[in-house]
Amino acid sequence: MEYVEPNYMPEDMPQYIRRGYRENFEEAVKEFFGEYGIEAMSAIMGHARHESAGTFHPQQPQIIGSGDSRRFAKPGEGKAFGPLQFEEGSHETVYREWVKQNGLKDSSRSRVAYLHSTIFEKDSLGQKHLGAGNARRIRKALEGSPDAEGTIADVLGYRFLKAKEYQPKEWFQEKFPNTWEQEMEESAKRLKVRNEKIEAERRFYTTIKFGFGG
Repeated sequence: MEYVEPNYMPEDMPQYIRRGYRENFEEAVKEFFGEYGIEAMSAIMGHARHESAGTFHPQQPQIIGSGDSRRFAKPGEGKAFGPLQFEEGSHETVYREWVKQNGLKDSSRSRVAYLHSTIFEKDSLGQKHLGAGNARRIRKALEGSPDAEGTIADVLGYRFLKAKEYQPKEWFQEKFPNTWEQEMEESAKRLKVRNEKIEAERRFYTTIKFGFGG
């Protein structure tokens, strides 16, 4: 799969380019998840807005380093890519194989199609990696099942993205035995920021994009 590095750091990306990437990603989300309503749309768009620092670039690489040494990660460095920041060694590796298997090219649509395939297709590469139980829990949240374990935003963040902000206390204690309280506190701050972006997307779809009430 050909990798094309973005021309801009997120904070330097011109608005017209950012808007084009967003529209491409949004169209794909609407195509594959629009039937599940505003909650699903806002959850996926909000997570992508957070994970990609608002660029929605289809290959957005994780940014590593700090200050003058900040740079884009390269394929093979074990980092994350795309609007939802699929990680190498996990979804990014499986996604690249899935794209090849299906004769597709890397794009926003392909990445959202992979997400859909992972959740709904029993024998797909993605679901084999994610696990049928995780996929079933995400489906229940999407469908608004009364026994869903949480909102679609929370379940997607925990079950698919496996974002640090959604992990339980025991995870932090095992991962960071000496600093777990500090790590949890920082993650709580990041979760607040993430949820603000998801809520902003919900307001956008409720009051602007589709009109009051959906």
